[in-house]
Amino acid sequence: MTDHDFTREEIAGLLAQADRDAVVALADEIIAALDDPAQCRITRAPQVGAIQVQVREPIAAHRFVIADALATNVEVRLGDQGGWAIRLGDDATAVTAQAICDAEYAASGEYAGQIATLCRSTAQQIAHDRAAHWRDLQPTIVEFEEVH
Repeated sequence: MTDHDFTREEIAGLLAQADRDAVVALADEIIAALDDPAQCRITRAPQVGAIQVQVREPIAAHRFVIADALATNVEVRLGDQGGWAIRLGDDATAVTAQAICDAEYAASGEYAGQIATLCRSTAQQIAHDRAAHWRDLQPTIVEFEEVH
């Protein structure tokens, strides 16, 4: 068991943004710890495709497609547990490693705590980067006064 509060969706999102090398190294550890490496198999090979990137216009709240992005998805089985992942770009190794971590986490396996730790540090890095970005933008904010 692990000491985490992440949903499976949060894990998927954070692993997709986590450092590629850290995810691959963790998946390698998971596979190395298996009694039989055949317990890990790809059930749907990595597929590269395009996904639509939507944004919401803030005033009228209308959604619209702003661009297409290259992404790769894959499905694996780790023992009896399925794993799935999608990651921006065309890195089949990274997305497969991400799916292995997803399956391990879903099964509450031996490495689920390390996966949660990686996701926690990724979430902290994302928050830090966003805060730094807003600090950079702060001098450019224009505030308007309402005249009556």
